[in-house]
Amino acid sequence: MKMLRLPTLSAFVLGLGFFSLPSAAAVIYSSLGPSGDVYNSSGGFGFGGSGCAFCSGTGYSDGLGFTTDGSGVFSVTSISLGMFNDLSPNTFDVAIYTSSNGHPGTVVPGAQWDSLSTNVVQGGCCSLVTVSGITGLNLTGGDDYYLVLTPVSFTDTSFNVLAYSTTSANQDYQYSPNGISTWTNAAVELGGAFEIDGNAVSSTPEPSTWLLLGTGLAGLLAVRRRPASR
Repeated sequence: MKMLRLPTLSAFVLGLGFFSLPSAAAVIYSSLGPSGDVYNSSGGFGFGGSGCAFCSGTGYSDGLGFTTDGSGVFSVTSISLGMFNDLSPNTFDVAIYTSSNGHPGTVVPGAQWDSLSTNVVQGGCCSLVTVSGITGLNLTGGDDYYLVLTPVSFTDTSFNVLAYSTTSANQDYQYSPNGISTWTNAAVELGGAFEIDGNAVSSTPEPSTWLLLGTGLAGLLAVRRRPASR
């Protein structure tokens, strides 16, 4: 009698390995309010070039500290910001920095977006500036980062604003009066309105997957030990 060939142990484990590495859409961090109350359009964190009428002859940058939700590795797909413009030009740069000794450190690889723009003026609500289709950018859950906002040119006349959050989120506010050379803690715990979305990628099997793996292996070994019928 011809016996059916059983799958090898290595093939079984390999197949289960593909099954046990899922990814799921996730909100990595958000301080945006609910629909209709997305951000506070009456004020926020302003930054601009040295030609700005509010800037006293020096270019200002803002850094807002935040901690990613969850644990494990997250692959970022989009970032959305509640922005408005006070003085033209209405363009600005955004990046995510590491946290270093309570200040923005270095740019996270793949986390810099230049020459974004907003058509919203102060008091307008609530159109978001969104960068989508982001690839190659990973953040770690539970780690500290800074959202850094700068003028496109540190000598331009712009004054753009990241609107205050309407949620209870608190963020460490840092500013730089000399480009991004040094940072000063403003001793103000307020929240700016932004959201980072992506995929939560699990690098280890969930408990249910471990159970499935153990059950499958036990069954496979039992079959392999059974004497072949003739």
